[in-house]
Amino acid sequence: NEVHPCSGASGHHVINMGVPGKTSSFWVGQLGSWQNNPEHPINLADLIIVDTAVNDMKDQKGGASAALYYTELMLRQLLPLKRRPTLMWATVSWRPVLVRGRAPGYSKDATQFQLPVLKYYGVAQVS
Repeated sequence: NEVHPCSGASGHHVINMGVPGKTSSFWVGQLGSWQNNPEHPINLADLIIVDTAVNDMKDQKGGASAALYYTELMLRQLLPLKRRPTLMWATVSWRPVLVRGRAPGYSKDATQFQLPVLKYYGVAQVS
């Protein structure tokens, strides 16, 4: 609340703009179209939570290098937003990697490939 205080008794306004099954490359395109609209919720946000790790690894052609590339593009679009929102990359879903038809207790996502670029830009990653 110190950086982005609540405005009034109602607290923070929350908008879930999540779309299931979308990769970072999808969001790069969306952000490009939203940036020039000052009334779009992305330009009014105090906190932006991004969760693309599972889809980036599962669906995106190029795997790890594409996840790294599009994560950086997203950061470069989000960091200069006028309100300077707090950014957080999250991995909130889990997909097991099957070995001989059984889940051994680890998952396949792009978390480890997103981390170097997030660290470079000083953005939190929560898994």
